[in-house]
Amino acid sequence: FNALLKILEEPPEHIVFILATTDFDKLPDTIVSRTQRYHFHTISENDVVQQLRLIAESEKIQIEESALRLLAQRGGGSLRDSVSLLDQIQHSRAEFGLIERSDVEVALGLATSEELSSLVSALTQRQPDAIITSLQAVTGRGVSAPTLASQLVQVVSRQLATTPALVHFLEGLMEVGK
Repeated sequence: FNALLKILEEPPEHIVFILATTDFDKLPDTIVSRTQRYHFHTISENDVVQQLRLIAESEKIQIEESALRLLAQRGGGSLRDSVSLLDQIQHSRAEFGLIERSDVEVALGLATSEELSSLVSALTQRQPDAIITSLQAVTGRGVSAPTLASQLVQVVSRQLATTPALVHFLEGLMEVGK
């Protein structure tokens, strides 16, 4: 950052620097104070799915709609990240034909939708034994706690309208990723 700061303080007249980051908060104040900030919003999940579908069709990648949706969710509103995930999955599954949601879950080290449903059900019904069993099964397959927490946040968020009691689980889940 010190080398960058030097050239930002005394830039050549004919040069304009464009810095792009997704971690603005990690930049030192000395750099930030010498820049103009433009915030770009993430794109909707539906728009990402649509673009991934176009890419898959043009590249002759056979992939389920639910797998595309999962890639868009994991991309977090970033088309670049979602396309990178599609590329990763496509190369790991190229010889197997149709890419299914379960293929994406396994390749990305995610809990399956069935495991998530089972876990949320056990949480809402306050069944400690079922919760422990579900957690052991998921973590036993190598799913990390932050990954599981982020998946649960998505599932719980979608179910809040019909199951408001789930709001109590969100705070704890949000802390796991930190």
